This record gives sequence, C-alpha cells and structure tokens, in this order.
Amino acid sequence: FVGVCVQSLPRLDKIEAAASVGGWKELLGDEATLMAPMAPEAWSRSWLVSDAADVPFMIGISRATEPKRKIVVCSLTNPYAPPTPMKSALKQILNLGIPMIEKREAGSQMTSWPLKQNEMNLQISFLDSYPSGDPGVTISAAIVDEIK
Repeated sequence: FVGVCVQSLPRLDKIEAAASVGGWKELLGDEATLMAPMAPEAWSRSWLVSDAADVPFMIGISRATEPKRKIVVCSLTNPYAPPTPMKSALKQILNLGIPMIEKREAGSQMTSWPLKQNEMNLQISFLDSYPSGDPGVTISAAIVDEIK
C-alpha cells in the first residue's frame, strides 16, 4: 500500500505502470465494480494482484472532478486481512497520529488520518468490519485539491 499508493499519488500513471510491469490482472465489467468509486462519472481502473503476496488483493485507482475540487484515490482491498494488526502496522509505518475522522455505521468502521507526503496533503483511510472484527480491510490514500 505504501509503495504503490502513498508514494505514487497523485501520479496514477505510476500505478498503472506497476500493474503492467507486475502482470496484475485488470478487473473488468462486474469485477471492476467491486473497486469502482461511488460517483459513476469518476474514471477508475482496478487490478487483482495474486503473485506479489501470499494472499491475493485488489488495487483500485480513481480520479474525479467535482464543481469545487479534484480527487485522486488509490485503494487496496484484502478480504482476508486481519483488521487489528493491519491497522496497527499502518499507523506505525506511516507514523499516523490522531485520526481526523472515526465513524461507525452499517457494520463497518472508518478511520482517517491526515498525512504529509512529498509536500502533498493526503488523507489515509482504513475501513473494516465493526463490531464483528471479521477479516477484511480496505485502505485508501486520497488527495483532494480545492479548485479556485
């Protein structure tokens, strides 16, 4: 996540190049919908990464322009990852401090932190099941630029 998403944003072309060089399987049709953003007008691509880790995971990228802002996102989803150690490792690796958002709804929990990386202001988000603590996480890095 850190090497692919955090260190590449806002350069989505770098992530596309990693997918090409790494031989990641592009998700198309219904499969792509699994990683697509909620906004149907947003551009997105996603891949299944099965050779780079013991457990397959998905990576998705998206870009959208709204009336007052541009948004670039890179997400990693692993349906088998244990949430507690994943969240702990993420916080330690990125030296994340106090969350700016913590909310629980509809059987899930989302935590977001601000992160300054390469002079860019990112938002790191961690989504897991709550209160069950079942396996599975989605981790996202986003840059939101206000349009003046």
